[in-house]
Amino acid sequence: MDVAGAHELRKRLEQQAHWLQAEAVREGRQPRTDPDALELEELGTGVRFYLRAPDKASLDGSRAGGTLRVAKRLVGGYWKTEIETEGRGRRHADG
Repeated sequence: MDVAGAHELRKRLEQQAHWLQAEAVREGRQPRTDPDALELEELGTGVRFYLRAPDKASLDGSRAGGTLRVAKRLVGGYWKTEIETEGRGRRHADG
């Protein structure tokens, strides 16, 4: 294995260990691996951030021009998905 491969393996192991922080994952109530792992961009304390995307929706029909970002936060032993809109706060994507 070359240096790049070793780095990628270490990164994936770190991401999986982070995912396993959730009690629901360890007990089988959430998937054993993050279904959005390919889009994972950053890990934080009790939070996982995913790739950003342009926000094309708006309330008045005009182009919003902002950016959306999915985040999963560790809440009550579960990973809860939120959609963050830069400049407008958070929206919950799941219960």
